[in-house]
Amino acid sequence: MNDNTLNNFAGKFIQTNNTNSNGVYIQAQTANAGDMGFGVFSSGGTTPVLIARNNGNVGIGTTTPSAKLDVSSGVDQHVLIITHQNTSSGMTIASNNDANTAHPPLELMGNPIIMMSGNVGIGVTNPQFTLDTGAGGNIRTGYLYNMGAYCYAVYPNCISSYNVYQAAAPYSDQRLKKDIKTLDGEGSLNSILKLKPINFLWKDVAKNNQEGPQLGFIAQDVEKIFPQAMLIPLKSQPKEKLEITDSDGKKEIIDDPKMVRYDRLIAPLVSAVQEFYTKWFTDSKELHNKIDIQKKEIDSLKSLVCLDHPSAEICR
Repeated sequence: MNDNTLNNFAGKFIQTNNTNSNGVYIQAQTANAGDMGFGVFSSGGTTPVLIARNNGNVGIGTTTPSAKLDVSSGVDQHVLIITHQNTSSGMTIASNNDANTAHPPLELMGNPIIMMSGNVGIGVTNPQFTLDTGAGGNIRTGYLYNMGAYCYAVYPNCISSYNVYQAAAPYSDQRLKKDIKTLDGEGSLNSILKLKPINFLWKDVAKNNQEGPQLGFIAQDVEKIFPQAMLIPLKSQPKEKLEITDSDGKKEIIDDPKMVRYDRLIAPLVSAVQEFYTKWFTDSKELHNKIDIQKKEIDSLKSLVCLDHPSAEICR
């Protein structure tokens, strides 16, 4: 700084530039010594652009910082912009008080996104799961399957005890399809009859306690009959590992657990029902024809009997 940069340096004022066009002033406030430690003023300004209070709080864009660093912006202005050119490193946000629900290490206000104790909450203030959107929260995970299927209301079970619910809505527009062929009804019926419906309990004690007895199929059995009904992850997706804990507290890691796309069983089920109805209708029609013929034969025999034995019981 030059000779003109100091002005009344007796604990009150430091001026780094005495022009009116620009400059920065650092001022040690004495009138309110218990309030402001120092402030940085723009040239000619009366409100500090940066202020440090004696309580240790620092404010940028605000004169009343309520935290150790309180940044406030004007309307339609960014509060914080961070850029990093080094791809091998990034930004870390840490807290020694990670479990304090009143002051989580990261909270984005408005539609709150909170990170706390290893959990991430969206729209909730105290996340209980790895990703917690609260009651009624929806997650669209994107294109999980070929031709783009969205999954809504996904509750991950990738670690221990959480529910898995995937409501897939794959595209079915005719304009996207070619080589369209009607399913063979007899083949569909024979395949459906090979399926083994089961009821079962989950090995994972927490999941079992939450969901109770289940109905479904064994994925390995379904795969042998309807391989198209299996959920096949994209090659770009990492292999999944499930950790389950049984009632004895023993943990087990399941690599690449198989999943069934139950919605893909609808088409062969419909085809099987149609085939079954066709068979039933045909057999029923033949049976009724036979019954009609037999009824006519019985009536003829009855007429002959009644001619010779009019007092017989069947003739009365």
